[in-house]
Amino acid sequence: MLVSSADTLRNPVIGRKQEVNFITTLYVVLCQFYKAEHHPKIYKLLNMKNYLFLQKYDFLTRFINLTFVNIVSGIMVPLATLISTIFLGHLAEIQYLTGVALAGEIINLFYGLFISLRMSATALTAIAVGQNDREAVLLSGLRHGLLALVIGLAIVLFQYPLGKLGFGLLSADPDTLTSALDYFNARIWSAPATLLRFIIMGWLLGQEKVTSVLIISVVGNALNIIFDYFFIVRWEYGSTGAGISFAISEYITVFIGGIFVCLDLKWSEVKMVIDKVFYFSTFKSTLALNSNLLGANIVLFFVFGLFSYLGVGMGKITYAENALILQFVTLNLFLADALKLSLETVGGTFKGQGKNSKLVPLLWIALGTGIIISLLFSITSVLFPQTVFGLFTNHSEITHNIYIYVPWLIVILIASTVAYILMGHFIVLEAGNFILNSSIIAAVFGFLPTIIVMFWFYNNHILLLALSLFFILRIIILAFHIPTTSGGDNSSTKVAV
Repeated sequence: MLVSSADTLRNPVIGRKQEVNFITTLYVVLCQFYKAEHHPKIYKLLNMKNYLFLQKYDFLTRFINLTFVNIVSGIMVPLATLISTIFLGHLAEIQYLTGVALAGEIINLFYGLFISLRMSATALTAIAVGQNDREAVLLSGLRHGLLALVIGLAIVLFQYPLGKLGFGLLSADPDTLTSALDYFNARIWSAPATLLRFIIMGWLLGQEKVTSVLIISVVGNALNIIFDYFFIVRWEYGSTGAGISFAISEYITVFIGGIFVCLDLKWSEVKMVIDKVFYFSTFKSTLALNSNLLGANIVLFFVFGLFSYLGVGMGKITYAENALILQFVTLNLFLADALKLSLETVGGTFKGQGKNSKLVPLLWIALGTGIIISLLFSITSVLFPQTVFGLFTNHSEITHNIYIYVPWLIVILIASTVAYILMGHFIVLEAGNFILNSSIIAAVFGFLPTIIVMFWFYNNHILLLALSLFFILRIIILAFHIPTTSGGDNSSTKVAV
């Protein structure tokens, strides 16, 4: 539970009241235990400089609480996908696994493009909370929810041309393509629910309603796993069953989320702000941030899409190996997403309160934690490739030689995590143009030139190098702008309502 900011204690060294959290409490306990007259050397270590260092990071308890809940709730999505992959990977025919992987990439492209809605919903809501502006909090949820509903319905309405476009860009054998289409046609109906789930989770998280977020995620994904078992294993619906189970669980998740939203809202509040939802003069700031994030996501998924497309051209086995590697990257990014969301929530509140000097220390904590997690993931995959990837499939022809490419995960996991967390920092600053520009430059000057070289050698190592360079170049560009965006305190910008 987060400690109330109203709780205070008196510091024995500097004699003034400070906000209670784990860090300051631990500091005061140490000061009381190691008295100056009995332990002068230890007491000297607990001087003003050390205390100010702890105060600089006095958000740690709050950040850790949020990150823990975000990891538990966030890991449920890739866990459900992983279990679905395991169910499909243990079926007699490999095309169910490769088909769902192929269609999943296309659908995730459509959904992932608009994950920016959740990003901006979290950050803008947190900024409004920091400003203690209830009207802006409500408008953030309503505007993002409206955008999500319109886009989701458009995806369902245009599912046929979208499917033709997506599958037309990829080449696959007939069995894999048939399986992919079955999965796509079933899962695409969940588009409105999926995008609304993004908004509900982001809006609640921006207000630090972590318990609600946790319950929604755990229950929704647990149902997805249960439906997967029945549709894939028991009823043998294959890839169609995987798509149906996902769609059903998404609508149930949104229903549960809607209950929590209704519990947080008063109809009188909604009626007071509903007319302002469509004020374009103030709505355009939300649209501007989302359009920049959408553009960055388009570039990102172009990179992932081209990576997968070129992998398909190298044969079914190489494509399956790359699909498993990307699945592992996705799992790691969900953990990075937990850190990014915590950064957006805490950082957004700081920005709303005008405490911009806290943003860079918060960024370093998020980056350090993300790098440690990525190292653990990558080293585990390098040391135990057969064990790790054997969980995904029992087809030995896929896992037998995957160890050749696994070392690339060390670079890809760390670089993608750092780039992802940096992205969260600039979302808090509402500097979407930096995010978009870094994506375009990294793709044009890092990814694409390496792909051109790959056509000469047609080697999967070069393909993995291209993906690595894309993330590394994004890091360099975004890091270059950090000093220019770390303004002083009291520089908060009022969220337009």
